[in-house]
Amino acid sequence: MNTTGEYILAKWVQIHAQQGADVKLIIGEFYSDFYTWVNLFSMIIQLLLVSRIFQWIHIHGAILILPFVAFVGYGLATFIPIFTLFKLIKIAENSIDYSLQNTARHALFLPLNQQQIFEGKTVIDAFCWRLGDLAHVVIIFIGLKVFKLDHYEFAAVNLVLSLFWIILAFNLARKHKQLVNEHD
Repeated sequence: MNTTGEYILAKWVQIHAQQGADVKLIIGEFYSDFYTWVNLFSMIIQLLLVSRIFQWIHIHGAILILPFVAFVGYGLATFIPIFTLFKLIKIAENSIDYSLQNTARHALFLPLNQQQIFEGKTVIDAFCWRLGDLAHVVIIFIGLKVFKLDHYEFAAVNLVLSLFWIILAFNLARKHKQLVNEHD
C-alpha cells in the first residue's frame, strides 16, 4: 500500500510540477520539503510517542494505528482528491511507518524463542517484503492496463486494501496478545 501511495504521490507531483517553469526544480523542491517533514515527524514520534503508545495500548494496539491512518487517509484521498491533502496524508503515513510501525513490527517477535525469531524474520524480510513489492507492480499494471485507472483512483484501491489490512492487524494483535499472556 505504501508503495502504491508513493506512485500516486509521484504522479500528482509530476502533474503539479508541469504547471511551473522548471519541472525538475519543482519536483526536487517538493521531495526535499516532503522528506524533511517525514523525517522530522518520524523523529518526534520515535522520541516522544512510541514508548508511551506501547505503555498505553501495548504492541498489539500499536500495530493497529497505521492501518487506521491509511484507511482514513486513503478514504480522504478517494473522496477529496486534493494534492496538498494527499501530501499531508503521505507525510503522516510515512512518518508513522518509519517510526511506530517498524518498532512495533520488530517488537512482535519478543515473545518468541530465538529459533522462531530467526526463521520468522528471515521469511518475512526476505520473502514477504518482496511479495508485497510484486503485488504493488501487479496492482499498478492491472489498474493501468485493464481498468485504465487514473493516479488518484488508485487511492480507492488502497482504501479497499486498508480494510483488509485492518482485519489482518486485528487478527495479528489478538494472536500477539495470546502469546504474551501465555509467556506471563
